[in-house]
Amino acid sequence: MRKITYFIRQAQRSDVPSISLDVEKAFDRVKWPSLIAALKKIRFEPIFLNWVSVLYNSPLLHYQLIELFLQPFN
Repeated sequence: MRKITYFIRQAQRSDVPSISLDVEKAFDRVKWPSLIAALKKIRFEPIFLNWVSVLYNSPLLHYQLIELFLQPFN
């Protein structure tokens, strides 16, 4: 949550918002409903919350998205 708060503050100072969720080490220990509830409490948009839920529920999609962003593009 510390990283999320940091990125929110950075996004408020910039025209280009960004976010980072690093739950790799805690993937099986994170209580996902609690994470979603915390994100709702700090007023994340529903579309973002849906993406977080999709990434949790579909690890293959998560991997595919990472691969997509690692590919060079013009």
